[in-house]
Amino acid sequence: MSKTKQAIFLCLEGGEAVGKSNQIKFLEKLFEQNNLSCLKTREPGGIKVAEEIRNLIFSNNIEATTELLLFNASRHENIKQMIIPNFENYDVILVDRFLLSTIVYQGVLGNIPIDDIIYLHEKFNFNLYPDLTIVLDDSIDRVMKRLEKRKEFLQNRMDKINDRKYHETILQSFKSPTSFYRGNLEIIEGSDKSLLEVHKSIVSLINKYFNMNLKPLDKLS
Repeated sequence: MSKTKQAIFLCLEGGEAVGKSNQIKFLEKLFEQNNLSCLKTREPGGIKVAEEIRNLIFSNNIEATTELLLFNASRHENIKQMIIPNFENYDVILVDRFLLSTIVYQGVLGNIPIDDIIYLHEKFNFNLYPDLTIVLDDSIDRVMKRLEKRKEFLQNRMDKINDRKYHETILQSFKSPTSFYRGNLEIIEGSDKSLLEVHKSIVSLINKYFNMNLKPLDKLS
């Protein structure tokens, strides 16, 4: 299955508490202000059955291989039912996490061979890559402080892991993507940047890759 090209397929990636949710919210506002239709989705999840798989993953302690297969099942449904059918209907499809998260969490942390992960993606998920994957990076100190502040609001088992070494491994793995990742990938170092500065960096990359002239938001809210 191939996608008919119209929409920009954009993905934000990164470890826990690096600011993805905020930056996605800012991008949605930016696109709206520029009359660009944007379809937002997330992984795992996006559509009803994929959201049910998400709840299953995050509500149970699951062995790494089972987790990998569930993530791929969720991704397959999201791609086939939501992403590909809407490439002709939107200007931007914006996804919160995609294949790179699987490489980091199930591959690096779960000790599953990366070539197995890529095989599943090629075989069952149409070998689809975002047009641009932007990885948000931050310092481990800032990540741990944010996790501490929001711990009472955390809802799934991944969020509740408060091990510094675990999160350091995640951050480093996102900064050192395997050569198997074949999509366009850029890393934004955010450890010394404000939310607005990171937003401006993201917009600059979008303009560069897609020959656009978007102006960043003046203020964030």
